[in-house]
Amino acid sequence: MRSIFRKTKKEEEHPAFQVGEQVGKWFSELTIEIANYLNSWQHRVGFLLRNVLILTILLLLFAWFIWQIRNVFN
Repeated sequence: MRSIFRKTKKEEEHPAFQVGEQVGKWFSELTIEIANYLNSWQHRVGFLLRNVLILTILLLLFAWFIWQIRNVFN
């Protein structure tokens, strides 16, 4: 019953909220840096090589998936 009458702080004033804001800001800046690096790398390397790398990775993942499925049912 006492908790009803007790004055509570706003959520924005809580230290955990401020830490969350800092982590969110850091993560956002890191994402932008990575995106800028990948964009500049993409123009240096060229679109054809990038597409070949992406397709190769996807094919390797698909082959690994098929291999895992095959092992499950044996």
